[in-house]
Amino acid sequence: MRNFMILILIAVLQFTGSCSSDENSSETIDLRINHFQQTAVGVGQRLVMQVQESDKIGTDEWQYFYSNIEGFEYKSGFIYTLSVEKENISNPPADGSSIKYTLNKIKSTEKVAPETTFKILLKSKQISDPPSFVTGDLSSNYKILNEIEIDCEDLCEDLSVILETEDEVSGIFKHAENNSLRLIRIKSD
Repeated sequence: MRNFMILILIAVLQFTGSCSSDENSSETIDLRINHFQQTAVGVGQRLVMQVQESDKIGTDEWQYFYSNIEGFEYKSGFIYTLSVEKENISNPPADGSSIKYTLNKIKSTEKVAPETTFKILLKSKQISDPPSFVTGDLSSNYKILNEIEIDCEDLCEDLSVILETEDEVSGIFKHAENNSLRLIRIKSD
């Protein structure tokens, strides 16, 4: 019986030791950051970066990134490849990430071509209050989550109508001056 208790104690110590080392572990990884932010819902509506990590870099798969990267200042219109320290946080704050990212080095910065188009979700039936990620109206400037100005030119009236009548709305955009986005087409899904 004594040998059995010693084996259980050793197993428990190994298990707890491996858990605590996982909680405090860190690793250096590469992250690729897309040239535009996407609308998302986490703790409320927000804009998130889209990333590719390590072996996903160079694929068509982008993941929403709800965290910040300490020491990194994101600017729209550029694709970044970063070396970052990814550290597990043992006691994360409420509604906070359990992983901390810290910039080691910007490995590359690539400006996207001016004709590059991309799609951003503007309204979703998956969220109810408010269902739209767009703020403003015809008399004021439209913005995405009151952060990114939308240059809708001759599509402003169409945007107003479709946001009122459709459940799912996306915009096809190009980068414009002063970190604004030029709306070139509206899609209802």
